[in-house]
Order: sequence, then C-alpha cells, then structure tokens
Amino acid sequence: TSLGFILVIVIPASLGFILSLVQTGLQMIDALKDVKYDIFIALPSPLLMVTLGVLGIMLWSGMTEECDAFYATNHGLLLVIFHLQVVIMIISSVFGSITLFGMGMALYADLTKKSDYEAPGDESGTKSA
Repeated sequence: TSLGFILVIVIPASLGFILSLVQTGLQMIDALKDVKYDIFIALPSPLLMVTLGVLGIMLWSGMTEECDAFYATNHGLLLVIFHLQVVIMIISSVFGSITLFGMGMALYADLTKKSDYEAPGDESGTKSA
C-alpha cells in the first residue's frame, strides 16, 4: 500500500508537470501550428485525470482495515493527504470525463460535417473561352 500512496500523491503532480512541458514544447514547433486535429495534443491530460481518479478509487476501496489503522497511527498526515488527493482526483476525473466527451463530440462533428471543398473542374460562374 506504500506504493499506492506514492501512486496517488506523487505521480499526478509529476506527470502533470511533464505533460505541461510536452504540450508547451509541441506548441513551440512551427510545423504543428496548423495541425487540424490538435485535439490529440490535448488528449493526454484529461485521459490521465480519469485514469488516476479510477486508480485512486480502486486503491482506497482496496485498503484493508489493518492498513488504514497502521497509517492512521504511524503516518496520520500521510493518510489524510492520501484521502484528500483521492477526492481531488475523483473531482478532476469527472471534469476529465466531461472534457473527453466534449473532445469526442467536437471531433465527431468535425469529421461528419459537409465540406466546402469544390472539385478543380467544378468552378461555376467562370466561362472558358
């Protein structure tokens, strides 16, 4: 269960920092400025929040009474931080799910909309001589 505490407390902060560095680096690349589907660049953050929220729920629900009692007596502050972090991750996973749903709907709408593309030989209004 010590690994579970590290998973819930340390990993969200460090991965969030690393993801923000990667996203900043990708935004600095000129070739990616005109990428049509930048949704895939923004996808890892909400996906990570949902995953960590689910893992936090699984860790908390799998904690035995002996484990809870041990951490409560010996490392009380760590247990409180663990519980707070799991609650925060649950809240962020709800918003991450909403974000993923919105991204999926935006991608679906973009892929299914009628295009304004005209074929090269299909120019109306111009007369050829």
